[in-house]
Amino acid sequence: MHQTLRTILAIVAGILVFFVGVTGLHLLTGPLVGLPPTPQGMPSENPEAWAAFISGLSTVQMLSAMFSHIGGTFLGALTAAWIAKDGRLVVPMTVAAVALVGGVMNAMDLTSQPAWFTIMDLSLYLPAGYLACQLAKKKRAEPVAPPA
Repeated sequence: MHQTLRTILAIVAGILVFFVGVTGLHLLTGPLVGLPPTPQGMPSENPEAWAAFISGLSTVQMLSAMFSHIGGTFLGALTAAWIAKDGRLVVPMTVAAVALVGGVMNAMDLTSQPAWFTIMDLSLYLPAGYLACQLAKKKRAEPVAPPA
C-alpha cells in the first residue's frame, strides 16, 4: 500500500478509535464512580442544568472523565501509529491534535468546569499521543521469537 494512503487511513482510523474509545471509557468508568445521568440536550442549549451537573461531580468523577478523554486519545493515536507503520510522530500526534481541538471545544462549551480540570485535561492530550507513538515504536523494534 502506498505510504501516503496508509498515513491517511491511519489518521482516519485513529480519529474513529479516539471517538469510540472516549465514549466507551465514559460508559465503563461512569458507573464505577457513580456518575449521575447527564442533563438532556447540549451544554449550549441547557447551560444551567450542565453547570449544576458539573458542580455536583466529585473529584473522582471528574478524574474519570479526564481518564476517558486521555485514554481515548491514547488508543486512537496508538491505532494510527500501528497502521502507519513508519514510526513518524506526525501520524499519532495528528490524532492527538484533533482530540485536543475536541477538548478545547468541550472546555468552551462547559465553562462551569473547574479550572484545574480544564488545565489538566487540555495539557494531557499531546503527551498521550507522544506516548502512543513511543509504545508503537518499541513494539515494532522488539524481536519476534521464532516458533518453537
